[in-house]
Amino acid sequence: MNAETTKAQALVELAKAKVTHEELNKKLASLGEFKESAIKASEAAKNRAKQLEEANNGNLAGTDGAWKQDLETDRAQYMNVITELDAAKQELRKIRQDCDASLEAKVTAFKQAAEAKDAAKANAERVNELSKEIAAVHESIGQVNLASEEAQQEKAKVFSEKDVLRQAYKATAEESAKKLLSLQIQFDP
Repeated sequence: MNAETTKAQALVELAKAKVTHEELNKKLASLGEFKESAIKASEAAKNRAKQLEEANNGNLAGTDGAWKQDLETDRAQYMNVITELDAAKQELRKIRQDCDASLEAKVTAFKQAAEAKDAAKANAERVNELSKEIAAVHESIGQVNLASEEAQQEKAKVFSEKDVLRQAYKATAEESAKKLLSLQIQFDP
């Protein structure tokens, strides 16, 4: 019973671990996509800043304010993308840790299921051995009962024969007593 309970618990844990593993894989995939888009956005911001710098290198006089504003906007976007990328990396680390924990839980569940299966097998073997022992004890009890019955019958037979012999001896003794009395009467006038 205990092995079956352990096995059932292990299977439940295994199912939970599988669901968690699937969810973590989905999160990992979406974070991978986010990371790719963040990297692309970062590259685009770098390229835009480079283009602006190159375009405005010779043109500093009239468009200095606009160029600085574009550069600041691009720099702010770049910093936002970097911040989002760092957050995505942290989330990815957390997902990896969760995935590792899920994998550990899965391995533990498999071990528990295997142990439960082994315990159930050992219990089944023990039940089989006990059944054989019980059958042997029943057979021995049957043989003892048969021997006891035969002994009772033999005892009854011996008592019966003894009774018959006692009756025969009694009858012979009475007969002898009668003959003796008869002989005494004949010889004692």
